[in-house]
Amino acid sequence: AVWRSVSLRDHSPITLESLDCELVAQFRDQILPMFTTRQIIDRTRCRPGENAPYQLNLRFDALFALPTSQR
Repeated sequence: AVWRSVSLRDHSPITLESLDCELVAQFRDQILPMFTTRQIIDRTRCRPGENAPYQLNLRFDALFALPTSQR
């Protein structure tokens, strides 16, 4: 396995927008705990119905399995 950095913020990945803030918050709260992670930095600040730029900022390291060619 290998650790990889993951970043979810406004326009990174390119299709992620500030309107997706509540979706990212649900991902953080409900799905992220199912994975092996470390160094979680959460600066996501959402308010229902609010579309403020730069309110998305979730970074973490996740443990990924190596591709079969590298095992």
